[in-house]
Parts: sequence; C-alpha cells; structure tokens
Amino acid sequence: MSRRNFMKGAATMGAACAGAGMLSASGWLSPREALADDVDSEQEEKSFTYHCANCGNPACALECTTRGGKLVKIEPNQGWNDPRLATICLKGISEINRIYSEDRLQTPLKRAGERGEGKFVAITWDEAISTVGDSLKKAIEEHGPKSVCFYSSSSANTDDGIRWLPTLLGTPARRAHPAGGGIDCGIGNGYDDTTGNYAPVVPQSSDVRTWKDSDVMVLVGHNPAESRLHSVRYVLEAKEAGSELIVVDPRYTTTAQHADWWIPIKPGTDPALITASIHHIIENGLYNEEFVLEHTAFPFLVDVEAGTYLRATPETKDEAGNVVKGDVNPFMVWDSAANAVAPYNSGAAPELFKEVVVDGKTYKTVMQLAKETYEGATPEWAAEITEIPAEDIKKLAEKYATAGSAVLSYGMGGADKYPNSDITGHGMSLLVSLTGHIGRPGTGFGEGIVPLNHPAAMGKWKLPEQFKVSKLPQSAATFTQEESPVRVLFGIGNPINQLFANSEATDKWVKSLDFVVCMNPYHCPSVDYADIVLPTTTGFESEYDVRGLQNRRDHAVLAEKVIEPLFDSHTDFEVERMLCEYLGFGDYIPKDPEELVNALLSGAKDPWKGITVDTLKQNNGIQPLAVSPKPVVNYADLKFPTASGRLEVFHPSMAKHGQALPVHEDCEEITSEEVASKYPLQYGQVRSRNRVHSQFAGTHWIKDVNGEPAIRINPKDAEARGIKTGDVVRVYNDRGSVKFVAQVAKDMRPGQISIQEGWWPSQTIEGNFQSLTNDKLVDRQRDRKYGPIIPFMDTKVEVEKA
Repeated sequence: MSRRNFMKGAATMGAACAGAGMLSASGWLSPREALADDVDSEQEEKSFTYHCANCGNPACALECTTRGGKLVKIEPNQGWNDPRLATICLKGISEINRIYSEDRLQTPLKRAGERGEGKFVAITWDEAISTVGDSLKKAIEEHGPKSVCFYSSSSANTDDGIRWLPTLLGTPARRAHPAGGGIDCGIGNGYDDTTGNYAPVVPQSSDVRTWKDSDVMVLVGHNPAESRLHSVRYVLEAKEAGSELIVVDPRYTTTAQHADWWIPIKPGTDPALITASIHHIIENGLYNEEFVLEHTAFPFLVDVEAGTYLRATPETKDEAGNVVKGDVNPFMVWDSAANAVAPYNSGAAPELFKEVVVDGKTYKTVMQLAKETYEGATPEWAAEITEIPAEDIKKLAEKYATAGSAVLSYGMGGADKYPNSDITGHGMSLLVSLTGHIGRPGTGFGEGIVPLNHPAAMGKWKLPEQFKVSKLPQSAATFTQEESPVRVLFGIGNPINQLFANSEATDKWVKSLDFVVCMNPYHCPSVDYADIVLPTTTGFESEYDVRGLQNRRDHAVLAEKVIEPLFDSHTDFEVERMLCEYLGFGDYIPKDPEELVNALLSGAKDPWKGITVDTLKQNNGIQPLAVSPKPVVNYADLKFPTASGRLEVFHPSMAKHGQALPVHEDCEEITSEEVASKYPLQYGQVRSRNRVHSQFAGTHWIKDVNGEPAIRINPKDAEARGIKTGDVVRVYNDRGSVKFVAQVAKDMRPGQISIQEGWWPSQTIEGNFQSLTNDKLVDRQRDRKYGPIIPFMDTKVEVEKA
C-alpha cells in the first residue's frame, strides 16, 4: 500500500480493498510507454487541465493524452492568446511518473503503532469518514471549535483542499500563506503596513512583462531561474532590452549567473544594506521630492514621545476598531506658507524636514525622524556588517534611486526566512517610497515574477449567514512552543514536515494532540503522524468530468478529469462532501464540482461574460477574458488602501519596539560569536527548478535529474574538514543531526552550507533535515499583521566526515 510499514491481515485487506482491486503499484500501474506498438489499437483521448503543484500563480495549462485509460503524455495547452504563455517544465512532464508513484496511498488507513511510526492497518472509507467525523464532533463538544485546526501546506497536490468544512464547523483553517504566520510572511510583515494591501506574500505590483521598460531590476534573495521557470524569460528579455539586472544573494545562483552585477551579501544582513541605502539617498538628496511630498507619509508630523501620527483629533479608530480614514480625521503636516500645523489634504505646502513644539509636545516629520534614525547607518557602517564594500553600497543606492524606472523584487526562501525579515520588508517600503518606483510600467515591488491577472472577480459559493469564518487562536508558528487550544489537527498536504522548524519540538507537539488526520495522495512524512489517513487523488484524477476553474494569465482555464481515480482514492472535493454529509452539512455544499464552477461563472463580472463550461470544453479548456491587453500595473493612480491613501512608512505599532522606522538588527544565531565557536557554518535551504517544497520528492524522473540529498559546501570549508565531493558527512547542532552526501561547490560563500528544501526523512542517509533548523521566534513580530515568522535560515551547524 506504500513503501512504509504496513500491517495487514487477510480480512482487513479484503474489506478495505474490495473496490481498489489492487494493493501494489507494480504491474499494470507502471508508467506507459507513449510510443509503444501495443497501444496503437487502444482508444486515445485528449483532456485539458491546469497544473496544481504550487509553482506560483499563474501555473501552466496542460493538454493530456490518455490511452486505454492511462496517462501517457502531458504537453502545454496552446490555447493562450500569447504563445509565450504556453509553458511546461520537467515537473509538469514528470507527473506521468509521479501519478503512478510507489508512494501513492491506495486505501484509507488507521494508525496501528505509536504516532510517528508509520504503522497502519487498512480500513474502509465508511470507517474512515465516521472516525474522523466523530472525532471532530467530540473535540468541538468538549473543547470548543478552536480545538480543531485545518492546516494546509503547499504540498497539497490539488487546489481544492478543504473549502467549506471549517466554516460549517466554526473551526479555524490555515492554508499555505494566510495570516497564520510562520512561513513566507516575513517581508510582508514589514511592508504591508506601508501599503495597506495586506497579503502575507507581497505580490509584484507590476506585471513582469512591463519590466522591459525598466532601467534597473534589483532582485534580493530571488532566484527565479529556479523558482519561476514559467516567467523568468521576461526578466531575460528585459535584460536584452537594456535593463540592468542586479542580484543581491549570498549564493552565486542560476539567476546571478545572468546578472550584470552580483552582490554576494553576508547571509542575514539585508536590513543593514537597505538602511545604509536609505541613509545615502536621504543624505545626498537622491529621493523623488515631488513623489515623497504628494504620495507618502514622510511629511506627516509624529508625536515623538508617543510614537504616533499627529491627527486632527485624538480619535484615530472607530467603534469597530478600524483606523479612521484621513478624509474624516486628517493627518497633520507643517505648512511652510502659514508657518503652522495644517491638515495634509488642505492644500498646505508641507515641509519635509521639520521639528516643532506645539502645546508643549515635540513633533517631527517622518522625514526628519528618518534623517536622524539613519544618521549612523552609513555605507561604511554597513560594509562591516554585510561584507559589501561601501562604494558598492553607494553605487547600488544611486543606481536604484536615480533610475528612470526600477524594479525591486524579493524571493521566498531567502531574505524572508531570517528573524529580521520584517525589517527587510519595512526597509524596502522606504526605498520604494523615497524613489517613487511604483505605479508605472517598469517599476514595482514584490515577490514573484509573473504575468498578473487583471481584476476579474468570479462568483462565490455562499454559505448561510449562521456559518462564520473562525480565526486561528494564535500564530501557527507558536503551536510547537506555547499552550494552544488546538487538540485536533486536520492536515492537508505535508504540513508537519514542511511548515515547522526543529522537528524534535514538532514531533513532541504532534504526539501530544488528541487526534491527527492527514489527506494526501502520497505517503509523505506527515502521514506517519496520522491517526486516520485519507488517500486523495492527484490533480489529474477525478470522479467527475469537471474538476475546477481558475483565472490564469487573464484566461479562464478549466480543469477536466484526465483519468479515473486510482486505487481506492477520492478527490479532495469528494472527501469533503462525504464528511459534510456525515456531519449533517451536505445540503450546504455543491453536489459536484461542476455545480460549483457554474456558481463561480454565474456570479462573475463582465470579463467572464459568454464563458460557460460548454464553451470552455469547446475551446480545449481555455478562453481569454475580456480585459485590457496591456499588462497590469497596480497603483497606477498612486492611491493606496491605507488610512491616508498614501504610503505610510512610519509604523506606530512598532514604536515600542524601536522599529517605527526600520532599524537593522542582527540575526540571533548566525551572528552569535558564542554559537559560532561551536557551530561555525550557516545552514540554508534553497529552492530547485525541479521541486516545489517537498513535492516531487519521490518522483523517479526528478530524482534522476536532481540526484540525492546533498550538502553544498565551499572548497575552503571542505578542505579544512578533509571533505571531498561524494563523502558522507554528518551535519549537526544542539537540535539534531543528519547525514548527507557532500558536494564541494564554489557557488557557496565560506561559512555557508546549503541543501535543497523539502527532502523527506526517508531520503536522507540518516535523520530529518528539519531537525537542525532554528524555531526561536521574535517577540516583536507578535505585534505584526501575520505574527512571528519561523527563522529557518538563522541556523548554525558543524559538518564532519561521517
């Protein structure tokens, strides 16, 4: 039933697998040869879907060929209105191998050993659904709705997951990147208060196709040549059109190899580089004064003692706790013409650099505070911290500030995985605000490099008003460290292995829970902790002819069934339907995915008019939306969803932490001399073009290209330890120990080692790669929008030959 321990008895097997008819992935379930002579007479069918492997929206639309009911070929769907959008990579092609993987779960399972051992017995779906349903009801009755947490990682194979059940039950749910904290929200934690456009992962504000209009592209910890394969071509096209590509990254990455200028920053020191750049721009008058005065909070007055903006009245929040808008309670500036305090929206002529005393209180403009805050943050100061020459820091600041159009982009898995990442994000918002590089083609800030969708809202499946969304009781990052009301974990994907650092602490927390469910097509590491395992289909299998609908690259893209569900698995939709039926909620959800798709289309706005399931089928699953052909440029009107309508660079909520304006802080572990004396090497996790987090970890075609888990180490560090490529090494610290193969590589700075993220413990020579990672949280970030982040990259280790 999987490659793991499986306790089976004849009676149990017969009951559980009567519908499946097969227990092994060998034989008929082996991958088909697409050109084999013996399939010529078999019926060949085409179907169309989209890839659901979390490669980053917009992911690829696919044309799939089946013969005899078996998937034999996957190609890009050619129905786009721009041929460049017809993309596919090795991950998409290898789904043929992955779908028929030996890691597939084939029937519902019940834990038969200790939690974490991975020992199970087969059960029927009836028993699985009733056991899960009864456990959910019991927890809610005894401990309340917040005792249940639906927790989804981005390793879920489909886009469905669990849609309605948490709301129907009144329990919280945390998807891959919601405001639950933990991962991928470090930059957004510091940037979003500036724009007011809250999203844990800050989306690029301008379509990557406009970057050809930029003079400079600055990528910080971003390696799109590995992580954004379907869109990196636009970066290279911009470079060919004359845009200068600058990559700031400790590693000489695949993207850095294409850069005009690679800046090998010391890991975890990004805030020092950014604050020194702010200093240089302000001190040398390189800021865009017109933009700063009209579209930012830099001219606003701040109560120095209280650390708050000066408003016309003290009442800054309404009865619901929302910040009162500036047109109701204006922010105040110093009017140079009247020589007095005045509302920012009164036509005043505000001063940028000003300190005044009014009614015995001292007020300073944000710009004056910034000048004073960064007085000591000189390029020379930052050079000592970042190991970037001071002249290079000045040059970088000048290039970005004086460019006609410039892009600032960060990547996930880099600067956002340090404990000071919120400072990095906040600092980047000041750079954008000082220069005005936003709201025009060839400008922008954010994560990812993708063609953006124009606004084209679909309808929704509405639940009755009595069912309310429940928020997480605390940041998910704190679950393994603090008391929590959560007693039942319903995991979708691979959250236990992927979303937490320090696997020993994670193991202890999960084993303390009352009940654990895991939904996944594959026997990933999280499955071993489950009391009940629910085997779901991949995104290519379904009980229904229609599986889903999405807006991707300004096109309506339909997901059709490609093949029937393998073994005794069900789609996420069907699993949720069965649970809802058992719990008495069956009448509130769609009877099938097509009813849901029709609801989405019937409630959609104008761009969707004329698009139906039938027209999509007639057009091979893809139709363009009626939107502008011009690429998206967000904030073109330079109006932001903040209280003032401006970029609010001063964050009053952070004043008590000394971070109302971003100030560099060292990382705790990788900059500690005490830790370095014992563990001198920084341990980093990096992304690969052939993997998405822990997805594709067991795919043989990928493994043939990607190889086995290996630690990359600089030649100097390797020589000092007598290590050569191919040696088995032990990587260890106080938290854990793992054995890998070593790769000596010059792309690593001395003092660094790195490994591709997402390996399963069963794939290392010994140990769990997450056993090493740092899980210590920063208290300051509890007052941030998304709570504390897990500082995976703030980890020190030692390496020795095993």
